[in-house]
Amino acid sequence: MQLYIHVPFCVKKCHYCAFYSIPASSLNILENFKPSLTFIGKSADFYEGTEPVQSSTQSKNAGSVQSLSSFLTAKSKLNSTEAAAEPNMPAFSLADAFLSKEQADRLRAKLGMNGPLPRKIPQKKRMKLPKEFCCKFREEHPLKQSPEFRLWKATILKELGIIAQYYGTKPITSIFFGGGTPSFIPLKDMEDIMQFILSRFSVFEDCEISLEANPDSINNIKAAAYKKMGFNRVSLGVQSLNNDYLQLMGRPHTALQAQQAYHALRSAGFANISLDFIWALPTQRLKTWLDDLKKAVKLAPEHISAYGLSIEEGSYFDLLDKEGRLQMADEQEQAQMYKTGSALLEEAGYMQYEISNYAKMGMQCRHNLGYWLGNEYMGAGPAAASTVGNIRRTHSSNLEEWALDISTCFAEDIKAQAENRLPAINSTANYTTECLTPVEQLCELVMLRMRTAKGLNLAEYEALAHKNFVKEHQKLIQLLDKNNLLRIKNGHAFFTRNGMLVSNSILEHFFKAIKENQRKTALSPTPEI
Repeated sequence: MQLYIHVPFCVKKCHYCAFYSIPASSLNILENFKPSLTFIGKSADFYEGTEPVQSSTQSKNAGSVQSLSSFLTAKSKLNSTEAAAEPNMPAFSLADAFLSKEQADRLRAKLGMNGPLPRKIPQKKRMKLPKEFCCKFREEHPLKQSPEFRLWKATILKELGIIAQYYGTKPITSIFFGGGTPSFIPLKDMEDIMQFILSRFSVFEDCEISLEANPDSINNIKAAAYKKMGFNRVSLGVQSLNNDYLQLMGRPHTALQAQQAYHALRSAGFANISLDFIWALPTQRLKTWLDDLKKAVKLAPEHISAYGLSIEEGSYFDLLDKEGRLQMADEQEQAQMYKTGSALLEEAGYMQYEISNYAKMGMQCRHNLGYWLGNEYMGAGPAAASTVGNIRRTHSSNLEEWALDISTCFAEDIKAQAENRLPAINSTANYTTECLTPVEQLCELVMLRMRTAKGLNLAEYEALAHKNFVKEHQKLIQLLDKNNLLRIKNGHAFFTRNGMLVSNSILEHFFKAIKENQRKTALSPTPEI
């Protein structure tokens, strides 16, 4: 079984995103966080060092780390004279410890504080802080002030506890923290959740444990902490290594930050890193897309995901598109981006194993591959889905509704499912529970397997449908084969690269035929014995 944990929080909503997530700006935490944005110094920079910071009261305990609050108080008094002498110098705040420079500047502006920090600060005015202090310093996290976050953490632990009660002995082959931005939440809270999972579930020794992360929320300390917690794979949301496109997408990081985050993960010992990219962006052309991929290949990650941009309903890009303000490459050039990009990656040693995913030998994402191969999975968190047997449950994307369900009806439904009983229809539940029909299962089999480069196992289809796939769809298959969109080989039906480009349209034809054939079978009279 596979386990998915949905972390709904993120720094901000990107321009292409309409997926369920809760940006920090919507949490009403900025004003609560304002008192913590205390001045450390009027012209002070802060970086990792090795010398302990001590107050006069700590002189007896050489080498001890001063508490954050006492340090801030002492530092504020120490710099009061200098602050008065230089009233126009910008403040360095806690925001700078865990946010990028640009994010800290925006936060400071929103709170009515002083302008951005100077780019260069004299070395003599820098504070040298110990690594232990830096860890504590960064953990003054804005989400800690958020009642939404506290509700999410308490509820996710409760939900995982209920799942473990009935499925705790079932071997867990992969764990995936997705979002949102899982790397945005405080380290201590992530550690609590990881320890809970590892102590309550039967996690395989070689279990793939993945974390989705954004470059702006990864540094050396956090990378090392994630490795120590038990994560062994990170999917880094780079999206582009071109600053112009990053800004266009509304991403909260720069190309340099993306590379720094990647190297931080490498330094921490991660031997399985995936870089996520988006192609067919507004104003993007074939050359600039290939330039992005060449930079990615040079970094040498184990895995690369490359998703074509889709304009999601409700996103900022959707608004611009409806106003005719998005300048997109034509379909022919977008097709070249996909095909030429795929060829470039394969030439560099990244074999395509799914429509949008490429990996070095043996480094496919086992969790996502499990979805495409039809493995059972349990999802925890708002908007998360689970499929066990033919029962699918999808949580409400509303945080409060999800939390209410976990506190009331969820445990009884999970118990019924674990005992192979159909969960009772609960009119008060906000999540949806459905029993997949044979036709729905058949359509899903085709859809999921055909996403992979290997394709649909024809024997597996026949075992479920009691029909021969090639005979049942002979005319459509012949048409697709003639147009170089689909091939039948070694007992599998699979898309060519051209077919992958229009896979959704082709699958719709298969689904329509499957449903119609099943309807005819149901209407045909049963032969008399």
